[in-house]
Amino acid sequence: MSATDALLEPLPWETRNLGIESFAVSDAFLRSPDTGTLNACLADLHQTHGTTFVQARFTTNTKTAQILEASGFYFVEATLSPFIALPKYSALERFAADPSLVLPERCKAADLEVVIVGESTPDIVAPIREIAGESFVADRFHVDHNCDPDMANRRYVLWVDDLLRDDAVRFHVLLFRKEAIAFMASKAGDLLLAGFGRAHANRGLGEFFWLRVLEDLRREGVNGVSTVISVNNTSALNLYARLGFKFREPRSTFHLWTR
Repeated sequence: MSATDALLEPLPWETRNLGIESFAVSDAFLRSPDTGTLNACLADLHQTHGTTFVQARFTTNTKTAQILEASGFYFVEATLSPFIALPKYSALERFAADPSLVLPERCKAADLEVVIVGESTPDIVAPIREIAGESFVADRFHVDHNCDPDMANRRYVLWVDDLLRDDAVRFHVLLFRKEAIAFMASKAGDLLLAGFGRAHANRGLGEFFWLRVLEDLRREGVNGVSTVISVNNTSALNLYARLGFKFREPRSTFHLWTR
């Protein structure tokens, strides 16, 4: 195995999404980074592949950040991991007793329904893909000035397609008067991807939807849930804080495009 192979790990899904060879700096290197080794590997990478994309995600550390920046990487995003234990989550008891307590006055519980769908439900899958393509604006690719916004949107549509093909992933979909307006994809206790349609975002329905999903997961025997969110996504941060989640694992993400 060459030094480049040990330092840079292929990212086949990003290669597909971005249309160029894509890699991640290995966790082993990021724990003990070295400027000379990194520069040599990047030069070899560019000579072999030409235009490439490289990402580095690491527990926030000034020394690591400085070494990456010296090699041309730049900061794009900080993330946190909200988490909560479900067995003693009292908010679910209150929600089960009266879900309308977390609804805005303009909404009635009778207007809302949460269904679980899969790839074989095309009438709902199409709106999920549409929501995925329009509801993310603050993630690392959308704030990266080197990434085309249409490409950033397309990544989420492709991610939805991948998740729908995974039998272990469940899609909860929120219907408002029979129209799909939001979705949550989860795998056991991991909340993988969630989005609200633009017309219904920030309208007070997040707590209802999240609590309903958490209620279903607890009923199925899931003991705890966690996710990863960008600190740019203040709406999501505020939602998780209101729901009583704790936050851990602050991490930084850097990008490099070699051209």
